[in-house]
Amino acid sequence: MKQTAKIFVCALVTFFANPLFSQTICNQQGNLVIFSGYDGGELRINVDVNIPNLRIGVSTYEFTRVIISGTYAGNVISVHYAGVNSNNNNCNVQAPYTASVSGAPNAAVVILNSPPATLITPNGRATIDYSYSCDTSANQTANTPDQLVHYFMTTLGGTLYSHFTGYSCWPSQPIAISSGGNCCILPQQLPTGLASGVTVSTDLKLRVADNLLQAEIPAAAIGKTIQVSVYDVQGRTIQAVTMNAGSSLVSVPIQNLTSQLVLVQIYWGEGMANGKLFISQ
Repeated sequence: MKQTAKIFVCALVTFFANPLFSQTICNQQGNLVIFSGYDGGELRINVDVNIPNLRIGVSTYEFTRVIISGTYAGNVISVHYAGVNSNNNNCNVQAPYTASVSGAPNAAVVILNSPPATLITPNGRATIDYSYSCDTSANQTANTPDQLVHYFMTTLGGTLYSHFTGYSCWPSQPIAISSGGNCCILPQQLPTGLASGVTVSTDLKLRVADNLLQAEIPAAAIGKTIQVSVYDVQGRTIQAVTMNAGSSLVSVPIQNLTSQLVLVQIYWGEGMANGKLFISQ
């Protein structure tokens, strides 16, 4: 009897200690859902709530295969993966071992490998890699949860609906959007000025000429030191350059590219701009 009771208590502790089982809705009117963790694997998302213009952000240390389904899956306008995207397969899923998204239009998907963080904190990384805890006071060699909330609110916009944070592989059963998350950090808890002080543009004007990728940058970036990163759709870095933006037009050399879609991110201290361009060779 004592052994049975002990097992029952341990099961309850394990059940409620798992962040996926302590779920709340950050904002019922929100339209941004964040999933973050360490092990990755297959993340099955059931969009069972009618949330117009739903945005989904995912960040893990090991690759995550995002599979979107559900009655309101058509409401998803953006799925953004930003993490290490390593090919470790601790969750025993089938190949290929790289971050991917299915169930959403290709134009809605962005996969980036460790992009610059939009919020720098004493205990967090300078790039967006992964987060598995709600703790912001200790250095866990990972991102702090406020960094992830800030990054996805900056790059995707919208209002936070929920934020899952866990360590282990994603559950085998789909996670319903209606089940909420643990809401590690609410937008109003972000440092004053930083949440609204970073501007982002998603309509970066891009073109290619003479093996140069040319980008028209926002006026706020002119005269600043900027980082220009070019990624393929798998999140692999094609080119990364740090330069001083002396004018509204910056150029980055790119050579020997096959015809493909590239993702471009320009980051400066107070802002970020994103864009996509299909290069035809």
